Order: sequence, then C-alpha cells, then structure tokens
Amino acid sequence: MTILEGIKEYNAPYNEDCLILVRIPEKKEKLDKKSHREYVIETTKGSITIALNPSPFFTTLVRYYYLFEGIKVGWLNKDVVTFGPVNMGFIKHPVTRDPKEYRIWDVFLSFGGFDPSNLHLCFCKRDHTGLYGAPDERLNGVVGRVIQGAHIIPLLRKTDSLLAYTPLTRQRKRILQLRPDELEQEIIIPGMEIYTYLSVTLYKDAKFSVDHFLSVINSGKFQIDQASSMYIKNVKYRNAKIPQENPIFRQRGTITVRNQGNDIGSVYIYKNDTSFSPSHNVIGCVDSKHLPLIINANPGTKLLVQTDPISLNFIGKTQKYASTHLTKYDISHKRVGDENDDAIIVEQRPKNTMDVWAEKTCVTLGLNSSKIVKCKFYYEKTPLSIKHFKRYANMLYYPIGKLQVLDNLKTLILFLPIEGESIEAIPRESEVEHVPAGAIGVTNALRRLTGSIGIRLEESDTYGPTGETFEGTNIIGQVISGLDVIRQLDTGDIVWLMEVQNDE
Repeated sequence: MTILEGIKEYNAPYNEDCLILVRIPEKKEKLDKKSHREYVIETTKGSITIALNPSPFFTTLVRYYYLFEGIKVGWLNKDVVTFGPVNMGFIKHPVTRDPKEYRIWDVFLSFGGFDPSNLHLCFCKRDHTGLYGAPDERLNGVVGRVIQGAHIIPLLRKTDSLLAYTPLTRQRKRILQLRPDELEQEIIIPGMEIYTYLSVTLYKDAKFSVDHFLSVINSGKFQIDQASSMYIKNVKYRNAKIPQENPIFRQRGTITVRNQGNDIGSVYIYKNDTSFSPSHNVIGCVDSKHLPLIINANPGTKLLVQTDPISLNFIGKTQKYASTHLTKYDISHKRVGDENDDAIIVEQRPKNTMDVWAEKTCVTLGLNSSKIVKCKFYYEKTPLSIKHFKRYANMLYYPIGKLQVLDNLKTLILFLPIEGESIEAIPRESEVEHVPAGAIGVTNALRRLTGSIGIRLEESDTYGPTGETFEGTNIIGQVISGLDVIRQLDTGDIVWLMEVQNDE
C-alpha cells in the first residue's frame, strides 16, 4: 500500500499543498555511509540538513562530498545561493544550455561556463526558472533537497563558507518530506509514522487573538514565512492591532500572537520551551504527537491545521449556512435584517468565535446580495494600500466590510472610516494612465490628504478615485458589481463591500 492509499483508507486529513512528513523506523544495523542519503552541512551561519535523491550524481556526491568543505559562497541572488567552485572535471556528462525549472529548497548542481571543473552546489530559495549550466538529464541536476535548517539559507552572504559536510550515520529514525507525486510512490512499511496535519487546541482566555489566528489559517493552512531553531512564524497580519491577552509561559508547541513591537500581529509556533513575555499572547497549543511537522518545517511551506474549537465566524456566508452549522453544535441562531436563506451575513454577534461557543447563541445580520458591492483587489501591485483600505473598512479579517460616505461628487465618491481608524501615509505604489468607472483608489504620500479612499463613478484620463491627479493616486482594485448602488449614496450613508476572487 502506498502512503497516499493509506492516508485515504484511514480518512486522515491531508492536503497536497501542505507539508507531509514520514518517519521511517530506525534499523538495528549501523547505516552504511557509503550509500547514505542524508548529510549535515555546517556553515558559518548554522546547520543545514539535506537528503540526496537517486540522481545520476548520487554515487559521486557520496564519494566526494568532502571536496566542498572549506568552500565559500560562490554567488547568490534572490533565487539561489551557491557554494563553489569545486573541480569535478572527472564528471563526464553533457550539459544543457536551456533554462530549467527549480523548486524551493531544491539542491542542484551548476556547471559554471558549462564546465564540470567549475561546479557549484546550489540551494534554491524559491520556485523559478533559470539557466545554470545544468547537467542534461531528467532531473536537471537536482540532486536532493533541504529537509532541515532552510531558514539558514536566506542568511548566507558572500563572506560565509561551508565548514563541514558530514553524512548522518548515527542510528535514528529517518525523516522524509514528501511532495505530492511521492505520496503515490513511497510504500508504507511496519512502524512508519505519517504526519499530515497539526491538531491545535485554542484557549478561551485569548479570544481576540484566537480570531486573529483563525483568520491567518482561513483556508485551514498555516503559511510559514520565517523559521528559526526556536519557532516558525507567519507574518500575514503583521502590524495589525492586538490587545494583550493571556501572556503566559511558552512551552514547546505553544502558539502565540505578538501584541507589541516591530512584529506585532505575527503568529509564532514554538519548537522549544521559552520564557514568559508580556509581548506575546498565548492562544493555543499543538498536540505533542504532531510536533515533528513544526520541527521539520521550512520557510515557504504550509501546514494543514485543524482547531478545537472550530471557527464560528459566518461573515460572508449565507443565513442558511450559519443555521446549518450552529444547529449541528446545539447553538441557537437568530436571524435579523434579511432573514432569507440566501441572504449574505454582513455582521454577527457575538463577534468572537470563543464568545459564540461560550454563550451558545449567535445573531446574524443578513443583507440581500444585490445591496452589497462586489470588488476585487490588485495585491501584486498595491499591497500596502490594500492593507490600509482593509483596516479602514474593517475587512482585515473578513471578506465583507463597510464604509461611510463623506461626499458624493457624482464623478467620484469619498469615504470616511467606520470606527475612527487613523489615516496613514501611503507610499506611491502604482503608475496610472487611465481610470475606469468603478476603480477603487487611495491617495498616496505625494499629496497632503494621503490615505483618503474613493471610488471613481465615471472614467477619467486625468483624475483618480479620490480626485487627485494620477501621480498622487494608487489604484487598489475594481468594483465588479454594484456600482449603481454606490451612485445612489449620499453623505452619511453606509455601503457594504465584499471581496471576490478572480474565479468567483
């Protein structure tokens, strides 16, 4: 039986986009280092563990790995960092002159000048396509991957070097990080341990921070943005305002949200015990049986997460959806506003998931979909302006938010924040040549009223959604439907906005 077949047979939670770990039982005999797959690379910045794959160069690297000891960083950029050159002119293999695809944390060979006597050992920092003088073979010179210590790689600089390259020959349980295609190839053996998700218990004493965490894992996945020997971290909502809650001792597997400092809003999951800190809200813990996923996770990977209790936030869902889920948990549901099954929920009380569980009741305000303005955002072009807009409209954690009309000028409409959010200086993020009707914009720092928000009601080749020239305007998104609703608004009116994805 393959690992994928085993996961499905036992109905275990898994997602092919998320990290899946396998621990292989240790053998009684000493592992043969002449054919061993795993090596620890000691650098001046820390240790990196790699696992070699059965490439055409496996035997060569096993025999001559020591040639890399003492070698400095050869070259580096946003995609890769390399150690070299190393003279392996004895390798007789054709070299391709075409760009090849590489995946994050791949370890691959590069023949500088298409010459094996100028070989570099390369570590891939992100998915990309590049021309590196790769060996012309099926794997494009990919000889392995990083399985631990990936957080060290972005720290390496030209002054760093590889101090030692050591085969792991001690008796232990080997750990493999599997990619989707490998789930169908690896066979389950007796004693094998398979890790596919994190089981998380949430604490009622940190209800605001719990909702913050549930928004971070909105799709059930925890994205790892940074990692160290102490923790893994997500910075999706860095700079979000967080009150101090439950600042207790942080044990291994503890989940925290930082409530002050430069990383306020960042979420941490700890690999080791650490001291109490008033700047960290402790919001939950990971089941100790699932800790290997945290310990072996690298930046750029995702972890599938299941929480206890589950989220009970229904903003953006229908009244029927909320009733179905609340009834399942014996929680009373009161509908207000538009009470129809297909009405969209725009607000709920209590607002916090933990309060809904505690009070065993939930009131949801429904609105007819036709009265909600649908919009999409340009995250790649104007991320800072979008974050500002979402705080302004109380959409940071929710797909639906609201704004109050400051003035309807017929060609454009300007808005006020609902809850008195302070105006921020927004840098210029976009070049604008033409603004269509329905464009959503933010005034940037080149103008006095930086941070102002508006929507264009008529297209223009001169002015943006807030009435500024294009130089002072960041275009953050577009109204997809509901522009007629906006045109009818007057000073003081409230408009509800809902974010939609491109495929919706």
